[in-house]
Amino acid sequence: VLPYLEPAAVRETLRLIGAAPGGMELILDYAEPPSTLSGASRAGFELLAQRVAAIGEPWRSFFTQAEMEAKLRQAGFAEIEDLDAAALTVRYCAGRDDGLAVSPPARVLSARN
Repeated sequence: VLPYLEPAAVRETLRLIGAAPGGMELILDYAEPPSTLSGASRAGFELLAQRVAAIGEPWRSFFTQAEMEAKLRQAGFAEIEDLDAAALTVRYCAGRDDGLAVSPPARVLSARN
């Protein structure tokens, strides 16, 4: 749900989860800023963003990998695995006959405090 939250709400949510006793694991998805995309990827992103905004679910926050890692470390998370669209495609779509792939700017990460 991170893309639907304001950046301040993301920061506070991560802080609250990170302050919990050790052993917590957080798994989330987030999107990189549209400015990091080019060509067809950016056009596809803009089209999808318009569609979700039209149904009342605008995306409100985007983070680069470095920004997200900094936020997680500030919130108390030490172990972070962050996968981009290419890595997600290799991990979860390998061997498919239909060509399914994860598109940028999608990222999924896991973090432990």
